[in-house]
Amino acid sequence: MSISKETFDELMALDKEFVDDSTISLKENWTKDIKSVATRDKFQLDYRRNKIEIRKYSFNHRTRTSVVLLRYCSLKRHTNPDGKVFDGAHIHIFCEGYDDKIAFSVKDILNIDPETSPKEVVLAAILDYCHIRKNTIQTTMEIE
Repeated sequence: MSISKETFDELMALDKEFVDDSTISLKENWTKDIKSVATRDKFQLDYRRNKIEIRKYSFNHRTRTSVVLLRYCSLKRHTNPDGKVFDGAHIHIFCEGYDDKIAFSVKDILNIDPETSPKEVVLAAILDYCHIRKNTIQTTMEIE
């Protein structure tokens, strides 16, 4: 299933909040349900971390179960359809006709440096970009 650019823009612009307001831990993988504040639209945010390479992780903001609106990858090589290569952190944003196959620079989209930003800073920037009200996020110091 795919959506149009207009639908993507409308969904991303919605103010959203977590269904569960518990503290977010970046110690284990999770999927959190999210809802729009003003409409009946539902979303999910996934966090996946690599058990061996702890610097390798991803966040995935979805709607309609399988439509990826935004995906952040910390340490993964990606080649866009036009041949542009990303070695390391990059962010995928839905593009009509390509779905989530096109990646962009994290610095250009989230205005943070993925090389020096801890996971909780990356997550906070993603929540801001996606208009999701923040829950309390455990800091890396609390996790380790």
